Amino acid sequence: MVNINCGLRSAECGIPYSPRSARRKTIPHSALRTPHSEGAALIVALAVMTILLAIGLTFFTVSRLQLKTSTNVENTVRADLLANAATSIAINVLKQDKILNPTATSLDHAWRSRFNGSWIVGKHWAYPGLRSTGPNELPGLVALHERNMLPRVYYHDELGQDGVAYTDRFGDLRDDGRDGLMDHLYVPRREDNFVFNGAADYDPVNNPFVVAPERGLTPNQIGAFCDVDNDGDGIADSVWIPLVGNIEYGNIYDSYGELVELGDGIDNDLSIRPGSSPPEPEYDTDGDAEPGIFLYFGGGDGYDNDGDGQIDEQDENEMPGNAAVPRVFVTAPILDPDGNFITLYNVEIPTANGTRITFDLDTDPDAPYTDAIDNDYDGIINRHKEYYAYIGAAPQPDVDVDVLTVYQFELLLSRGAYEICPTYLDATLRANWRIASTGEPVSELVGRAAILITDEASKVNLQAAG
Repeated sequence: MVNINCGLRSAECGIPYSPRSARRKTIPHSALRTPHSEGAALIVALAVMTILLAIGLTFFTVSRLQLKTSTNVENTVRADLLANAATSIAINVLKQDKILNPTATSLDHAWRSRFNGSWIVGKHWAYPGLRSTGPNELPGLVALHERNMLPRVYYHDELGQDGVAYTDRFGDLRDDGRDGLMDHLYVPRREDNFVFNGAADYDPVNNPFVVAPERGLTPNQIGAFCDVDNDGDGIADSVWIPLVGNIEYGNIYDSYGELVELGDGIDNDLSIRPGSSPPEPEYDTDGDAEPGIFLYFGGGDGYDNDGDGQIDEQDENEMPGNAAVPRVFVTAPILDPDGNFITLYNVEIPTANGTRITFDLDTDPDAPYTDAIDNDYDGIINRHKEYYAYIGAAPQPDVDVDVLTVYQFELLLSRGAYEICPTYLDATLRANWRIASTGEPVSELVGRAAILITDEASKVNLQAAG
């Protein structure tokens, strides 16, 4: 018997079967390639890469241009703001000088000496351990090699570098609510000990502008310690003065109102919580606009906060009597209407473990809480000004300060004075007075300015004179 398999593979006979379609000859891809096709693919790839590179370079150039434009805009705005700040400082000095000395005709006005540095050059009591003895020093001037040394001038009754009390040097700087420093501190004169021997006509109250002719400062002498030639006569006539901005310590929120960074936990501006009755303190709820007007944490900031000659030592990091609490400093003394230093009661200070401890902070400069640095860079340590409104039921007592109406007081609050929350005051003050103060805001340097004020009144009016 013959078995015939028509198209079916017999497993028994082991004869392989492949359909006709499967027997087609397959041409490998490599056989389809030609030199021309490979070159075209390379050109396409290079073209795509070139386009992508051009797009990337365009975005990079645009980004750099936008960054440069935004930087230029920022610098322009910053320069405008700094120029406005410098102009405001000059206007303020002129206004103060007009109020304090409306009839003075001296060439040694504060608005001249304040900005050329001659008000402090030669006053050696303001420079720790400095005396003019070198051959390259001008008579009565700070040594040229010490030109960057900063003077230390205190606002209150502290001992100067020569051991002379500042009240003996200046009298009562708070007389009639006016800044006595403007009257005579800014007069150029050599002062190894307050008044140089021979200046018999000098009187800090009645005749504050006397400067002996033989000790007058020439433009060349002034130019020796100035930094900038503002009038272009080839002689420097202005010193750099710092321009600053307040440091903020409150909570910081983003544009969506989400908390980004916690504040320091203390009531830096001794503020009143809006709408609270009776008034309550406000801790870090001012957004990011809680400046260090009155209180701040010291230690670790690179400054000699307590004025003992050491920077960030251990006792600048610990509250007196409680080493577990970081040390808080008062920026400047605060005075009551009778001229006494105020104690701030029940000030809460957070600890590392999250608890809060209350302290009574005496603002007397001799107490361990008031600092000894110039927080706002105005050239005077612990300079401040208080304002008072009487709210007591009994007739107002006699005090040696100007007392404002409530309306005047509240108007000042919109112009830079800060009202102290009554809970920090003792019972008598709390019941009878509203007290506000400028404090001495903790600030940071944001720029500098060199100011020159020209006395146009001293020039001859040719049209009027013929």
